[in-house]
Parts: sequence; structure tokens; C-alpha cells
Amino acid sequence: MGMDPRGLCLVAQQLRSVRSGVGTYARLLCEGLARLGIPVVFATYEEECDPEAFPGFRWMPLGRRPRLDPTPGGFWTLGRRFRETWLRSPPPVEVCHFLDAREGHAFLRDGISPLPPRVVGTVHDDYAARAPRSPTAFFGRCADPIRRFAYYGWLRRLEAASLPRFDLLLANSEATGASLEEVYGVPRDRWRLTHLTIGRPVSTEARVLEGRPALIFLGGNWYRKGLDRVLRSLALCREALPHPVLHVCGEDRKAAGRIASLSASLGLERSVRFHGRVEPSEIERMLRGADLMVQPSRREALGLAYLEAFQAGLPVIAAEGGGVTEIVQHGTSGWIAGDGSPVSLARALTTLSRDHALRQRLRDGGKRILASRTPERMLLETLEAYGLSAGASFVRGRSPKDEVEDSAPANEAAAPQDSPLTSSRARRSLAPKAEGANLRS
Repeated sequence: MGMDPRGLCLVAQQLRSVRSGVGTYARLLCEGLARLGIPVVFATYEEECDPEAFPGFRWMPLGRRPRLDPTPGGFWTLGRRFRETWLRSPPPVEVCHFLDAREGHAFLRDGISPLPPRVVGTVHDDYAARAPRSPTAFFGRCADPIRRFAYYGWLRRLEAASLPRFDLLLANSEATGASLEEVYGVPRDRWRLTHLTIGRPVSTEARVLEGRPALIFLGGNWYRKGLDRVLRSLALCREALPHPVLHVCGEDRKAAGRIASLSASLGLERSVRFHGRVEPSEIERMLRGADLMVQPSRREALGLAYLEAFQAGLPVIAAEGGGVTEIVQHGTSGWIAGDGSPVSLARALTTLSRDHALRQRLRDGGKRILASRTPERMLLETLEAYGLSAGASFVRGRSPKDEVEDSAPANEAAAPQDSPLTSSRARRSLAPKAEGANLRS
């Protein structure tokens, strides 16, 4: 189909703020749509509306974000409010796109009329689909086993009821697509791969982190992202790496006490720094000032944090599980420490900390992966999901194909080189150095 001048309706829990991959996707997509002049109605919470950045959009504010909604981004409440607003006054659009497909849970129930010709949803993760079916699998591993088991079960039922109803789903990885087919019965012709990515860096400055090596871990949900595994691996590395420091960026209030106790029991009080919630611009600086990212998630549908590390020229240690290996390719763009066991992680930490050439090879490989996942490619794939051809003409005389051809490889920002040259971005050799410096300072 061709795009009707009435355009499309986007629904998302984030736009002004970017707290996860959903917000990153929303921001990049809207920037592309605005450049092309495609009419957009954007439905979101009041505080997420951003008319200053997108003056050509129409806004559908859905009230303030509720404090008591425990779902990520408040997607449960957002979905219900959007359904109610649509029933009162449906906008005349050709496509309705839920930028987190879970937000469509209420809209796709029976009773909505009129429905737009095409309803699209983007699926960012599959942790509920692949979560253990027994509560005993969570005991001894996370701070809230019963709550986590119950939430995953509830979310799996919600996804099973809503995801198959979409006209088309955009999966962020082949692994996510496989989960849609195998767990939820979505036919292969009802989903397609979209190469999600990250935006251009805000700053190229580095904040040199303490530690030799200086390790960094990003995000909340510490159990799923494997922070306990990293701590146990550090305890195994004492002789090989006597002065490592792990910098944890992110919060997990439910797991904080358990992680602090684990750190103390392993004698790691001097080897771990908890930075709490960190602004994205500061995370960029910290990534550029670290030696290695260690993020052995138990399940990760893709992992935009790995792309952020690639952009900063930071070698990555990850674990098998989900779509991680689609971007973190072992020995090429990163290091896969098997299933993420502490022993495997300890070996990986020791190997990469000692091998200058290997670290540089992984940096180069990460740069190539990121260069293949431009915002322009993501925009083109999303527009094709709406039914737009690559050569379509638009209000401003631009097409998605023009955007791809005219844009420089945005993610090919110069990656730092692992060399002994002395500069603010160059790394020093592995000889002894002053306290507070790291392998790349």
C-alpha cells in the first residue's frame, strides 16, 4: 500500500526521556520521520510529549505516568489509556505502530472500531517467552524469586494473547523472531527483522575509570544481566588480576541488598563501585574510559548496551543466550564466555586483560558491526514494514532511500586505538602505573 497523507499513529512510553531501547528506537524513528515530512500522531504520557523537538507532530497525551504501575515504562496503563482515547476519537491514520508491542495489549482486544488498515508492533525482548516455567529455577539466584516467576508468567500470557493479533511484528533479532514463532505461534510471514541501533555520540571525551583493568557493567535488572556472575568471576581472578575495579551503572533496588552481601562475602568491597543511575552522556564518557565491558546476561534479545560499547571502542565480554551472538561475535567483535559461568568469565577477563592485540581486534570488529546498523537502515526497514517502498516520494521530495544514500555512516565514529601513545584517549601499556589509571588511560 502507499502511505496516505493522513500518515501514521505511533504509541510509546518514552520519547522525551530515553531510559531503554524503546526510547532509543522512538527517538531515532521520529527524527527520521520528521526529516521526511511524514504526518505523525504520537500517543504517549504527557511528560514524554516533545513538541519542541517535533513541531510538525500531532500529540495525543495520555495523562501522567502512574506511580503504581510496575510494568516497564508503565506500558500496561499506557495501553489501556490509548484504547480508551482511540474509542472516543480515533485519528484517521493508515498505520498504528506500537513501538513496544506490549503496549498494544488492550487495543487489540475485541471491540475496537474502526481499526487502522495496518497495526504494527516492535518486539524488543523475549525474556518472558524463554523464562523458566518452574519457580524453583529462581530461588537462590535473584532477590525476588516468587515475584519474578509470577511476573514472567503473567507477561507471557499477555504476550500470547496480543502478539499474534498484530498485522506485522518487527523483531530486534533472529532469536526474538524464533521466540515469536516457537512460543507464541506467530507465522514467519507475520514478523520481520529490524536492525535496531543507537544514535550518534554526544561526546567523545573519556572519563578514565579506576582499576586495572577498569570494568563496566550497565543496566538494572541485575539478575537477568548477570551481575552476580561478574562478582563471582572477580573473586576467581585475584591472583591473575590483583587490581580490577568493576563500575556498576544502574539501579536495582530489589537486588541491591543481596548484591551488596554477595560482594562483601567475596571480599570485593574495594573492587566494586556502585554509581547508581547515570545520565546517558556520562555513560558515554565512562565507556570511553573503561577497559572492558562485562555483561554476561542470562537472556538478552539483542542488547543495545553492546552497541554503545562498540561506539566507545570498548571490548565486550558477553554470554550465550538470545540474540547477543548476532552482534557480539566470538573472537571477532567481542568475546563470548560460554554460558556465562564465573569460571568462564574469569578466563575471559584474564585473557583479554593480557592480550593487547586481541583487544584491538575486538574493537575493530565492533566498529564494523555498528557501521552496518545505521539509523538510516533502521528507518528504511521500519517504513517498509508500513508498506512504503524504498523509492516512494514524500512531502519534502525525500525518500527513505535518499536518507540512506546521503547520510554518512553515522556509527563509524573513530574508535579509540589500543596503543602506547600518550594522549587523553590513548591506552598505556600493561606496565605498572599510578593508582587510579587503567589499561586505556
